[in-house]
Amino acid sequence: MHSGAYQQSNLFAGAMNKIWLSVLIATLGLAPLSAWPNPRGPAPLHDFDAYVRHAMKIWRVPGLAIAIVDNDHIVMEKGFGVRTVGSPEKVDEHTLFGIASDSKAFTTVALGILKDRGELDWDDHVTQYLKGFQLYDPYPTREVTIRDLLTHQTGDCGADFLWYGNRNTSAEIIQKLRLLKPRYGFRRRYCYSNNMVMAAGQIIPAITGVQWGTFVEQNIFKPLAMIASNTSITEFKPDGDIATPHAEVDGKIAAIHWANVDNVGPAAAINSNADDMAHWIEMLLNDGTYEGRRVVSAAVIREMESPQVVIPSDLENGAGEIINSFPPALSPAYGLTLRTEDFRGVRIDWHAGSIDGMGSVVGLIPSRHLGVAILANKDDTNLPIALMDVIFNDYIGAPHIDWGARLLALMGKVQADKKQADAEHQISRQPNPQPSLPLADYAGTYSDPLYGHAAVSLSNGHLVLTRGSEFVGDLEPWNHDTFRVTWRYRFLGHDFVQFGLSPAGSADMLYFLRGEGYPPEMTLQRGTDGGTGSSKD
Repeated sequence: MHSGAYQQSNLFAGAMNKIWLSVLIATLGLAPLSAWPNPRGPAPLHDFDAYVRHAMKIWRVPGLAIAIVDNDHIVMEKGFGVRTVGSPEKVDEHTLFGIASDSKAFTTVALGILKDRGELDWDDHVTQYLKGFQLYDPYPTREVTIRDLLTHQTGDCGADFLWYGNRNTSAEIIQKLRLLKPRYGFRRRYCYSNNMVMAAGQIIPAITGVQWGTFVEQNIFKPLAMIASNTSITEFKPDGDIATPHAEVDGKIAAIHWANVDNVGPAAAINSNADDMAHWIEMLLNDGTYEGRRVVSAAVIREMESPQVVIPSDLENGAGEIINSFPPALSPAYGLTLRTEDFRGVRIDWHAGSIDGMGSVVGLIPSRHLGVAILANKDDTNLPIALMDVIFNDYIGAPHIDWGARLLALMGKVQADKKQADAEHQISRQPNPQPSLPLADYAGTYSDPLYGHAAVSLSNGHLVLTRGSEFVGDLEPWNHDTFRVTWRYRFLGHDFVQFGLSPAGSADMLYFLRGEGYPPEMTLQRGTDGGTGSSKD
């Protein structure tokens, strides 16, 4: 995942794959490379508008906005396409998009402002500020620092089921971290966690008494004149200039719900537009100043952009799948919520974001004093990343490579592999599968202290699974005690669950499967007290 609210264990495998910023799945027709306009010309971004419009058509992206800052000048601030499929309202530089994981750098700057005031240090222990903070093991609980949270080195990663489509508050998520078994040893490797960056954001109110969103608005948005940006979709104004999230649903591009991610706000909740993001880029390129006013120290910006931890070449997303960097990077590393790496001989700092129906990227070439922000209203699209690569390639004068076509081809291969795996899974299904028990015997409440509750009920002759308001799905017998879930909110797609039987033959466990060959993503035990079940499965 490429990094984002993008990398990100899954709530349900199919649904949560829509969060990870990696080479994600999309059903896309491939254009021949020669069909793409060449943006290279006698000046940077020659014919670039035509390239963008063609790319949007091929990638099936309804709307997109771009800001480019070159040597303190905004050289592009423009919208393309429409806010909503089927409606005439155009995207412009003021159209709001969700920036998802590009929110993380705002949290780092907010913490940096407190560091400049002498109220914290990056290597302070987290428990110094969050008294109830506890990880699975005592050693990392005692030693974990703010730096560890911002560089994804706690050993905990994924676990987005704690916030995505979940009513857990930020405080409840932090409380549950003590039940989450780490995937890796403490400080052993980079492992992306939205939850840990959220926890870092909670240090702000612990010190100041001011909530994260309010602090960001007062200390970042206001001095940067980011007048339209906000930290929650609840702040949207009726009839505002707001992009609608879209996704491919049953083969068609359709509008979907805005995801409320306030419970993980410091990691993913900011909404902004091209105009405001240009101001943000200017501040980063000017080492913490904007129009002569210092927002944060140059030392904080340098720390954000300095390599802190190597990003492994065998990086996994939250579903345990290996993902690849694009374009292939030399010495990829992670700073404080910014990725830093070599791009064709030039150092770039960047991060991307992905949440339901929205995708974004922010990229910087500090030595060139060049920065870009690209926002899109389409789910699972890496088009912003491809366009960033095209812009950087053009400005540094490197030989032309059509990054858009290359990435699209790579995604096409991923899609083909997924279709093959789905076909093989379909072949493995037994004809006329019959569950081990009468359907009514599977009905009940299943729970776990970490994962929460799920209810299985019998309705009109079939089983219905409910976990929260969004995750309501119809169960279809698949093989023995395995059922396929078709979520009624069609954006979420399909998943698989399996019931475990006790020695007496009754259904007493519910497993949420992440895929063949993987251990269950979640294990819930039957009961109604909410306190049964092993949190270490």
